[in-house]
Amino acid sequence: MGERGPEKGHAYGAAAISKCLHGAHFPISKRDIISKYGSCKVEFRKGETMNLKKVFEDIPDETFYSPVDVEKAISENM
Repeated sequence: MGERGPEKGHAYGAAAISKCLHGAHFPISKRDIISKYGSCKVEFRKGETMNLKKVFEDIPDETFYSPVDVEKAISENM
């Protein structure tokens, strides 16, 4: 069988982003996410690690009202 996902305690994709944003207070702007959490390393795609700032590079400036809003914006801009 193929790989079954990340190792225990390891996350990638939306789960990695959520892990970086743990403790964020919503609503929060893109600018505040980058300022406060931009240096957080995420494995956005399996095997591809980058700063959260890079993930948000092409997302329009907006305010996010929940983690779901963040995930939606990222998936729409991939």
